[in-house]
Amino acid sequence: MILERELYKSIGATRAIAKSLRVYFVTIISGLIKPRLQLVTSFSRGLPELIDSKNCSNCKKCELICPTNCLSIEEKSDQLESFILDVSACIFCGLCSDVCSPKVLTLTDHRPLASHGESLWKIDLMKRE
Repeated sequence: MILERELYKSIGATRAIAKSLRVYFVTIISGLIKPRLQLVTSFSRGLPELIDSKNCSNCKKCELICPTNCLSIEEKSDQLESFILDVSACIFCGLCSDVCSPKVLTLTDHRPLASHGESLWKIDLMKRE
């Protein structure tokens, strides 16, 4: 019984290693085939940016779909008051712009930002437009 359990653990570990190696080699080979710039931009889609806050429908789909909860939307009497993006939590996946139906939230060419102060990690996108 113990021997079978160890055998199944070994098989599971071997499969996991084989899967990791397959993904690694596919990534390496696709990196050699594709241009290098295209490979880098495929992992990070850019910084979310609010284009027009007046046309926002306040549906909060972008806030709900965010896997890291980096978006925080505050409204007052059906008007956007603040649209805060926590850059330290954002993984730049672009799901927020994909679900935005009036397309007021898009992605820019900016990449992850560097900062020495924690206060600069939270950006109010309402003030940037």
